[in-house]
Amino acid sequence: GAGGGALGPVPPPSRAPPPPRGRHSVSPHFPMDQSQGPVGSPGDPNDYSPFEFNKRKEFFGQRKQREFIPDSKKDDGYWDRRRRNNEAAKRSREKRRFNDMVLEQRVVELSKENHVLKAQLDAIKEKYGICGETLISIDQVLATLPTCDQVLCVTKRSKLTPNALFPAPPPPPPAAPASPPSPPPQRQPEPYQERLPAPEAYYPHPAHYEPPGSV
Repeated sequence: GAGGGALGPVPPPSRAPPPPRGRHSVSPHFPMDQSQGPVGSPGDPNDYSPFEFNKRKEFFGQRKQREFIPDSKKDDGYWDRRRRNNEAAKRSREKRRFNDMVLEQRVVELSKENHVLKAQLDAIKEKYGICGETLISIDQVLATLPTCDQVLCVTKRSKLTPNALFPAPPPPPPAAPASPPSPPPQRQPEPYQERLPAPEAYYPHPAHYEPPGSV
């Protein structure tokens, strides 16, 4: 029009950056959907910004530089310290491998338990038409969810038992007897034998005692 000038291209509206995504639940029973957004309060120490995450990664990723020791200073104390350090490092590696084995076994057990529970719920829902979502409150269930520290404590206690890594196989089901068990054989009675007491030594009564040589 005559009153208006030519307008340039309209810039696209700027999109707000998405909110930081926090850690999601690791519960095998109630996995958190990624579409639910961040978890936890703003002051939750489990939620870190990318800057804080990178800072922590750099802090823990730094390794102490090995100090160069000339041969002239490698005395008996040096070799003793180095031997103890090597032994401590070996124990640390073995402990880490053992912890990894325990965690892997725990994950396998929880996966099996979760698979069985889901199959049971599906069978109940199909047979009786009962929907578990209508019987419980998700918020109340999540409120009683154990914390990470409690879960780790249970895992650490399970390491002390010998069946933590190698659980015993379930006992076989008892086999049904093919025929009723036969009664035990009866013992034949032994023939009765009268047992007489042994004869006692004879001692005359004092009233009838006769001195030797009397008539």
